[in-house]
Amino acid sequence: MDSNPTSNKTNKSTWELHVRPLGAKHEPWQTMRVAARSAIQADAILRRQGYESLLESARVVNAKPDPERIAQLKPLECARCGYLLAGLTIESSSVTCPECSYQQSFVAWKPEIVASLQESKNILISIFAAIGIVTVVILALLFFLALSY
Repeated sequence: MDSNPTSNKTNKSTWELHVRPLGAKHEPWQTMRVAARSAIQADAILRRQGYESLLESARVVNAKPDPERIAQLKPLECARCGYLLAGLTIESSSVTCPECSYQQSFVAWKPEIVASLQESKNILISIFAAIGIVTVVILALLFFLALSY
């Protein structure tokens, strides 16, 4: 028994749930669709219509992908030659590019991230070098002061 989904208003999705008439424990579960903002709201709408529902069975049937999320996802390309690697065999969390034989890892770094990590590394090296030089100077002064007594 498939009822027509009510008109979708903003922020409402079409939910599909398994239902049966209230109090009819021996009736088989049937599928119904209802427009609601959540599975709980869909359950409440169906109860008002005289049905009990299996809330665990609730699923959105008209879900549309978020365009902002799709825009962020890009197919995996070879870092060396740009060949699209979609559909190739995965071996040890990497793919071998058929164009240039480069072993492409699934963990790919963006150049701007690598550059910022390199800058951070250089700053840390400079700080540790300065601390080391100051430590050597202090130890040398203490050593010469100890010799003068």
